[in-house]
Amino acid sequence: MISALARLLSPAGRRRLIVMPGTLLRWHADLVRRRRTFKRRSLGRPPTRASIRTLAIRLAREASTVWLILKKAGIVPAPRRAGPSWSEFLRAQATGILACDFFHCDTVLFRRLYCLVVMEIRTRRVHVLGVTGHPTGPWVAQQTKNLVIELGDRAEGFRFLARKHGVSQRVATSQRCSRR
Repeated sequence: MISALARLLSPAGRRRLIVMPGTLLRWHADLVRRRRTFKRRSLGRPPTRASIRTLAIRLAREASTVWLILKKAGIVPAPRRAGPSWSEFLRAQATGILACDFFHCDTVLFRRLYCLVVMEIRTRRVHVLGVTGHPTGPWVAQQTKNLVIELGDRAEGFRFLARKHGVSQRVATSQRCSRR
């Protein structure tokens, strides 16, 4: 609480404090950590069942046996498949990919703010679309429309939008967005 109150002091008042600014920041981080002690919903995949883990281990052992047999026979076990590697594919498609995500920060008064960012993969240019305390679907849609307007003619060059968990989808062209 002292760290929140220190913000209200004048610069001269802050200089009279016995506490260093780093200490105030640490206290604030501790307060935020204690305030955010609610049980978090785990993201990602659920834990793998024991039967599936056992099967995967058995398959890996059998596959390594096959690999050894093929290697001793002079046969390459895993030849290079036709087509580009994942990194080659990404480099080739980078001009048409946008990546987006949210990040958050807590203010001095414990208010959580969310920031929506989009990055052009080819140029690594980052667009900060907006900051809000309560992101909603309509808010995100409006920020996306604003980005399409900002990109102008370049918007039509983007074909994919990479989101959290690696999901991709087609990006709406500027004509489709401007009609809505």
